[in-house]
Amino acid sequence: MPGIDKLPIEETLEDSPQTRSLLGVFEEDAAAISSYTQQLFQAMQRIYDAQNELSAATHLTSKLLKEYEKQRFPLGGDDEVMSSTLQQFAKVIDELSSCHAVLSTQLADAMMFPITQFKERDLKEILTLKEVFQIASDDHDMAINRYSRLSKRRDNEKVRCEVMEDVYTSRKKQHQTMMHYFTALNTLQYKKKIALLEPLLGYMQAQISFFKLGSENLTQQWEDFLSTIGTSVQNVRREMDGEVDVMQQTIQDLEQASDILYMPDPDPSKIPINRNLTRKAGYLNTRNKTGLVSSSWDRQYFFSQGGNLMSQARGDITSFDGKKVAILQAESRKDCEEWIATINNISKRIYLSENPEEIAARVNQSALEAVTPSPSFQQRHESLRPSTQGRPRAARSSSQSSMGCESPALSSLSLDSLVAPDTPIQFDIISPVSEEYASQAKSGGQGSRRTNPFGESGETPSEDSEGNRAECESARRRRKYKTRIFKSRRPLCELSEEECARGLGLPRAVVREVCAMVAADAEGGPTGSCALPVALKVTAALAFLTSGSFQDAVSLGAGVSQSAVSAAIHTVCGSLVRHADEHVAFPSSPRRRLRAQQDFRAACGLPRVLGAVDCTHVTCDANRLVTHVCARYPGSTRDARILANSALPAAFRGHAAADGCLVGDDAYP
Repeated sequence: MPGIDKLPIEETLEDSPQTRSLLGVFEEDAAAISSYTQQLFQAMQRIYDAQNELSAATHLTSKLLKEYEKQRFPLGGDDEVMSSTLQQFAKVIDELSSCHAVLSTQLADAMMFPITQFKERDLKEILTLKEVFQIASDDHDMAINRYSRLSKRRDNEKVRCEVMEDVYTSRKKQHQTMMHYFTALNTLQYKKKIALLEPLLGYMQAQISFFKLGSENLTQQWEDFLSTIGTSVQNVRREMDGEVDVMQQTIQDLEQASDILYMPDPDPSKIPINRNLTRKAGYLNTRNKTGLVSSSWDRQYFFSQGGNLMSQARGDITSFDGKKVAILQAESRKDCEEWIATINNISKRIYLSENPEEIAARVNQSALEAVTPSPSFQQRHESLRPSTQGRPRAARSSSQSSMGCESPALSSLSLDSLVAPDTPIQFDIISPVSEEYASQAKSGGQGSRRTNPFGESGETPSEDSEGNRAECESARRRRKYKTRIFKSRRPLCELSEEECARGLGLPRAVVREVCAMVAADAEGGPTGSCALPVALKVTAALAFLTSGSFQDAVSLGAGVSQSAVSAAIHTVCGSLVRHADEHVAFPSSPRRRLRAQQDFRAACGLPRVLGAVDCTHVTCDANRLVTHVCARYPGSTRDARILANSALPAAFRGHAAADGCLVGDDAYP
């Protein structure tokens, strides 16, 4: 190594300008060493922290792999080969975790301790001696100045002795301090080399020891095991790639074949109606009475099981008994006719045979047109009149349909061949626009007569056919249509950014995200002009929540009725509550808690803060995102009581209590 520059200690008493100039060079060098050492210390501290994090993460990984066999996966949970393989990996990673823990200890002793000692002891000693030397130099200058001002004419021996004693003491103190300061600066030239080389030496030795320890633990047996696992992974990857190619081809084929099925009411000429079904499943709209004269339509999934019709809504499966009457609406003409044909086949108990579809095709060959509902009450009456005179009154409930048209071949068919006695499924198919006509027909004495979609009449026609024609014609003339008046509505696409922020309290992009989130819950019910779009439901609900006004005022602005606003608020709010856990979550994992603390430190300079709590009661993070809400208490409840009865105290029990805290005003303890 080249020679070390030194300050001349023997010239400290003289304290010449040349000595002071050389001292300034050494002080500048000491300041540069201090700055560089601080940066090097921070870099090595990051290495040490990363190693500690790696050791903890490796240990956690090994722990999770050991707990794999205890997990209850809905699919593939009993894969013993996978469980045993992960257990072997857990064993290897556990050994690596021990090696990482040893490496962390060696880095703390051999790398961090030397540079920390140099930074905290040697460099601080230089700063302390510099301050003491500066004070001693100032005292010496003051003593010399006082001595130089002594009067030569009026000599005061006592004052002169005091001044000379002060000069002696200050010069001695300056000389001693300067010699110690020079010695520390000269020693620093050696210590800086030691402080730079010793931590690096310790780091390299710790890494070499870690690699040797790892090579001893990872024997040839583990290398063979890893090679076998690598081969298995490649086989799984090739199998996955092959399966993905098959699925992509399937997607392309299905897209080409299903293009015409995307329309809500496809053309029957392009998609033939299958009347030989004995089983069918799909979505239907079912009518539910909500009042004396009002009703609502709910979209439910229906399927036939044996001789029973089943419906499923939100996980609950319901079967229809012989006493229950369901008014259903199909989404298309094709679905309507296939449902009727399926139920007609079920009513003949064809599903109990060995080849139900073949038998159904043979039975329905002669009744292919008989399963289509009649276009009007009068045509149904005229088509049934030749075959139904003198028949007794049917014991079963019938149904009315306003869809489709029927062939005259129905008049030559026997009704017993169409619908077997004691049919297990009673199926009413009616569209919403025909409800008004049905109610008027009841008021006119026609309420007890409905037409069954299978071709069976609910009551025997009168012997006087001319009277029946006149009665039907009179009922048709009494039928009145009510013109629906729609209020003007502004769709979401016409609202400006300012109008969304002022009226809905959210930007347009966020409103669109809310629409996409609640679409699955807000859609449904009957299709047609009376159905509200999802965007209109969302804007009506958000306008009500933002303004805090009455529903009548919101309905005037939205262009819908107050009842529609009420239903929209109920639907949207219920959907938002169901999706709350996806967006409102208090940081529970160590990584999320660390991220929240870093955000608060960067934004406010507050350490260990996980959230800010206020009101009754809302908790948010440094980015003003809500992480916890407790809204079951009125506004008069004390903030501290709401906090104590919320779920937050449970989140801070145990190890989480040492990981962070909440900030709030003086209303909290």
